[in-house]
Amino acid sequence: MKKLFFLPLLLLFFCGSAFAQDNAGGSIVGKWSGEFTGPDGKPVPYTMTITDAGYEFDIGNDGRLDVQGAYVVKDGQVTVWDTMGENICPTEQKGVYTYVFDGNDRITFTKVSDECPGRGAEPLRLKRM
Repeated sequence: MKKLFFLPLLLLFFCGSAFAQDNAGGSIVGKWSGEFTGPDGKPVPYTMTITDAGYEFDIGNDGRLDVQGAYVVKDGQVTVWDTMGENICPTEQKGVYTYVFDGNDRITFTKVSDECPGRGAEPLRLKRM
């Protein structure tokens, strides 16, 4: 069941100091929040923390780390892969996403391609906390 919650979330995200600056000069490193629609149609909140060393998801904001991953940025796109957590995609199943900032406090990631089924089905919209 958890897989249904975070597969759309695992859209992305990111590890490596190259991701500290986007093409508009803003930094994505920090703590971000968002929500997605769960299988029951209700919103499911989550927090994503991005550092120079990787990213972490807390789905449901219960204080429990659900997914960890790594990323690399090149040519305005980010390639992501899972490294630890429950129901994650194998590390070799990488996803490629574009990202666009809306000011310094909002960002949207959109799937270009992803080998992990179910990840990135919809754009991931985040707000800086």
